[in-house]
Amino acid sequence: MEPFLTTRDHAVTKETFELQYDADLEMLHTVPIPQKLDKYYQDEDYVSHTDGNRTLIEKIYQLVKKWNLKKKESWIKKYSKKNANVADVGAGTGSLVKFLKDRGWSADGVEPN
Repeated sequence: MEPFLTTRDHAVTKETFELQYDADLEMLHTVPIPQKLDKYYQDEDYVSHTDGNRTLIEKIYQLVKKWNLKKKESWIKKYSKKNANVADVGAGTGSLVKFLKDRGWSADGVEPN
C-alpha cells in the first residue's frame, strides 16, 4: 500500500490517521483502523450529521462539503478504472453517494453507525 494522505480528527480525539491506497484492491484504507468508530461521532453538534443549511456555520459547511465532494470525485477518477463501481463505507448522510450518482457513477454506501 502507498500513502495517500494524512489527516487528523480535530473534533474529538485529536488522533492522526493515514489513508493508504491498495492498488490490488483499488481501495483506500484508514491506518490505523479505528477500533471503536462511535467515539468519533459522539458530539451532538457534529455538523456533518445533518444536511442543515440554516445557520451560518451550516451554510459554510455546505459550501466546503460541495468543494470536498468534487475533490473526492477527482481522486476517484484518478485512482479507479473508467466506469468503476464506488462503495462508500462510512457513508454518513449519503451525500457522496448521491453526488456521484447524480454525476453518472454507479455508487452505493453503508453507514455502520
